[in-house]
Amino acid sequence: MKRRLVNATVLLIAALSFAAPTLLSVQIAKTEGISSETARVMGYARDVVEHSDRTASQVTQSLKQLSDLDAAYRHGT
Repeated sequence: MKRRLVNATVLLIAALSFAAPTLLSVQIAKTEGISSETARVMGYARDVVEHSDRTASQVTQSLKQLSDLDAAYRHGT
């Protein structure tokens, strides 16, 4: 009985010694992958916001120019 317990314990320790590094590696890779992809997506999001802000500024400037031209036209007639 004692021998079976020792064998089972040794087998469990051996299995853990093989499985633990593999499971730890998978978990680390998953965490690093998510972190990397999150950083990439945030970079894309920043670019989109920058382009949107630039476009909004151009539209605002264009509308102001049109308004100024309309005002100048109305004063001219």
